[in-house]
Amino acid sequence: RRSMVAYLTEAKAGVQDRISLFTNIASLAASLCAWMVVLPPCQLLAISHNNRRQLSCSKTWEDYINMTYIHDGSPAIRSLEWWEQEVSRQQSQTSHQRRSARQLLTINGSALA
Repeated sequence: RRSMVAYLTEAKAGVQDRISLFTNIASLAASLCAWMVVLPPCQLLAISHNNRRQLSCSKTWEDYINMTYIHDGSPAIRSLEWWEQEVSRQQSQTSHQRRSARQLLTINGSALA
């Protein structure tokens, strides 16, 4: 299971600043075989760079930045919601694997010790 490198501060800045920051965080995450998880653009981009208009929280980083890993084309930027779903999915999968392993260890109705 992959770990996470998270940038969960609400310090705001412009897109170029976030690209620079995310490039460094993504490099660190890749070197650790981890996911980079960040807050949504509406929480990390300053309205001063958007004609003083609030950004829609329905927008994702993929709406602003195309940042993918070269080796597999997967998105470098993951949301906190995505991370929570991934952890839940992996826990469910692990539970299923444990049940399957227990079934494999049962022969003729008696469990192996």
